[in-house]
Amino acid sequence: MSEMLKAMEYIWERVPKNAEGLIQYSQADVDYLYYHGFVDIKRFSLKKWQEAVLPYRTSQGGYLFNKKQFLAMRYYRPIENVTPAFDATTLDEGYYTLEQMEEIYVDFIAPSSILKQDVYMSFIRELMNRGWKDESNHFRLDLASQSGLNILIENFASPQRRLQKEVARIKNERQSKQGDPNYTGFSVGKSTIESQHDSYNKLKGTKSVDVNAVLDEATAVSLKNLRKPSGKLRG
Repeated sequence: MSEMLKAMEYIWERVPKNAEGLIQYSQADVDYLYYHGFVDIKRFSLKKWQEAVLPYRTSQGGYLFNKKQFLAMRYYRPIENVTPAFDATTLDEGYYTLEQMEEIYVDFIAPSSILKQDVYMSFIRELMNRGWKDESNHFRLDLASQSGLNILIENFASPQRRLQKEVARIKNERQSKQGDPNYTGFSVGKSTIESQHDSYNKLKGTKSVDVNAVLDEATAVSLKNLRKPSGKLRG
């Protein structure tokens, strides 16, 4: 049995079933799966995913899957190994030019977030206006601004990041149950309250960030004097 099939078997066992033993999803659940890492978004668009599950749509508007049908959905799963989620505190503290901050966006922020580059750079410039810079107008990256970047990423997390966090959560959960820590999957235990598609598109259309809210949270995080990871990515 392949690792992907084992992962899908694991998900099948976890997801609640209806009285007939079928997985029952709403349209919001189907969209949730797409935007939270179940589907390989590099290979399949939302439209392709929605078309793939159409045969399982009921007259009431929901979706029903038996085990064989659900396991067949592994074709749409991500095929690449899932890397750990990016953590801005792995960047070296110090001073960076705006060009270097743009490189950080391309290399680390963009894969982790749906935030557009101009909004990200506006956030960086606003921090500089509030004192996060030196006399040469270089951006100061310290624990507070690193924490701010992490918060920004979480608030606008990409499907890839959601998948990374979900895999990490399941690994931790399985370790706590003394299971195989390398055996992972993805599950949706409840129907979502609102359409993930709508909320995702609203985030994608964001043109500005509440800098005060991010700074308040980042300051609270930095005051905890978090232990820094030893591995560094820049500097």
